[in-house]
Amino acid sequence: MVAIKKFKESQDDELVRKTTMREVAILSALRQENIVLLKDAFRRKGKLYLVFEYMDQNLLEVLEANPSGLPPELVKLYIYQLVKAIAFCHAAGVVHRDIKPENLLIQASSQSLKL
Repeated sequence: MVAIKKFKESQDDELVRKTTMREVAILSALRQENIVLLKDAFRRKGKLYLVFEYMDQNLLEVLEANPSGLPPELVKLYIYQLVKAIAFCHAAGVVHRDIKPENLLIQASSQSLKL
């Protein structure tokens, strides 16, 4: 099972195209247990498709399902995994500019978090 992200690529806007291709190159190069795995990228009919490993939900969904909060030990585990992912990115010269609950993916069965 995979997750496919589809977005319309703007052939007219060279800056958007370059930014998109840089993002794909960075995602392809970053291999770490707490960074979501980009399995494939391809174009079809003017659209770019990114194929990622499948994750159950994002952190926003988890927080909305638990309005009274998460157990402290789970919070510590998620923070630890997030810090590991950010440290790996920074060591590779990459700064993630959009860290928010929607971009933190959760696999509930293994309690793993991926950026």
